[in-house]
Amino acid sequence: MERDQKAAGKIATDPNPERSGLEEEALDPKEEVVAGLEQAGIELDQKKILEGIDLKIYPASRIALMGESGIGKSTILKLLAGILEPTEGKVVRPERISMVFDQEGLYPMLSAMTNIQLGIDWSACSRKERKEKAQKWGKLFNCESFWDQPVSTLSAGQRKRIALARAMMKEPQLLLLDEIFHALDSQLRIQIMETVKDICQKKQIALVFATHDPSEAEFFGAEIFQLEPSAQ
Repeated sequence: MERDQKAAGKIATDPNPERSGLEEEALDPKEEVVAGLEQAGIELDQKKILEGIDLKIYPASRIALMGESGIGKSTILKLLAGILEPTEGKVVRPERISMVFDQEGLYPMLSAMTNIQLGIDWSACSRKERKEKAQKWGKLFNCESFWDQPVSTLSAGQRKRIALARAMMKEPQLLLLDEIFHALDSQLRIQIMETVKDICQKKQIALVFATHDPSEAEFFGAEIFQLEPSAQ
């Protein structure tokens, strides 16, 4: 739950000046905007949490939302995902959006395979197609060894991999991650981050993620969107 304070944000100085051609292309103002916020603000429980948020997201954007706890990072992700609507300003969203929360939101009594398949509308494809698609994304996140196990029996790292595979089932244009890497051990954390980075580059998926760790922004070559309390 975001704390009762209002915040504004801006793109901060790039922590990694040696940017790749892909990232430079993402910042080209002539490129089509996939998603974004235009002077967006929101009130929750009659308290203004965010105001004047401007954020443009391009197909190859990598944006790290940073700021102190409770400043509004998760709220921005929820606005982009359509979970919340702004009370002022405008939100632009693509057709296909996936979001992964730190708590994953999986069904604990269902198997890993079934949870991954829930990432897509079951009426949109046949059972065979759905299973093949889930196997493809599950393999990319190394879920094969626990396909049939109930999620309640799995480790935090395994659950993160299931949640990410489920998110990819939709083949999103925009992927939103809410501080999902911080609780993982260092080796698994790098492994999962490398997989996410590779998929987003190959599939031209825009990535916006909340984090407290500047090293994550550096790893993804991300622009930092720094949130600060607004002047009262």
